[in-house]
Amino acid sequence: MKYVVKINPEYEHLRGFIEGLPTATDAELGRLVYSTRNKVYSTQVGDITLSVKSFGVPRFLGKFTLGDLKVSKARSSYENALKLINLGIGTPEPVAYVEEYRMGCIHRSFYVCLFLDGYRDVSGWEKRDDAAALLDRFGQFIALLHSKGVCHNDFTPGNILFNDSYDFRLVDLNNVSFDRKNPEDLLANFKSVHPREDQTLRLAHCYAKYSPFKQVSDIELVEIVLDKRRVYLRYRTVLDWIDRMLKNFEW
Repeated sequence: MKYVVKINPEYEHLRGFIEGLPTATDAELGRLVYSTRNKVYSTQVGDITLSVKSFGVPRFLGKFTLGDLKVSKARSSYENALKLINLGIGTPEPVAYVEEYRMGCIHRSFYVCLFLDGYRDVSGWEKRDDAAALLDRFGQFIALLHSKGVCHNDFTPGNILFNDSYDFRLVDLNNVSFDRKNPEDLLANFKSVHPREDQTLRLAHCYAKYSPFKQVSDIELVEIVLDKRRVYLRYRTVLDWIDRMLKNFEW
């Protein structure tokens, strides 16, 4: 068994806690905030509140792919957080990542960042009294991402946080692309930002005011957004069917 530990120099004093993550119990990891295949915990270490994301063990093929060709999701999250901060894009400050290898293959990994207090995700924005103001600032935020060539490839409501001042932060960073220039690639962000088409278009119209792609007309922009959304929904339908078929099958 092999461990790889990378700690932000600012948080070297947390090394004891971080190195103990692979052997920690659920209780020692803190309060469970989110749980699917991956789990997110909130924990207090001294006077610092941390978020700890524990990535599930990859399936059989994924173990070899991650071990030989890619980096772990925890490492990607850490490195992408640093890149976003350098670009002036909000995200929780990265603290560390830990990788656990067995027989040369990635087994588990952990990403640690500072806990964001006072932030919530953008889901259900249409029910808010301040929806118009929120969407205007949200559109500005997406335009900022695109002007920097950033594409969050899992741009869903739960991965986009904001506070009462409409300060936006990205989370779940293991699948973020950089240096993207093609408008159609970047506008794919809208495909999963809201389950309803009318709300997706409402946000797209706000975004259009700040879009860095002046060569793309508002009409063309809306057409691209709708096309990306329809393709995504067809993809999700097929994927959901495959998931149901493989529900009880583990590689």
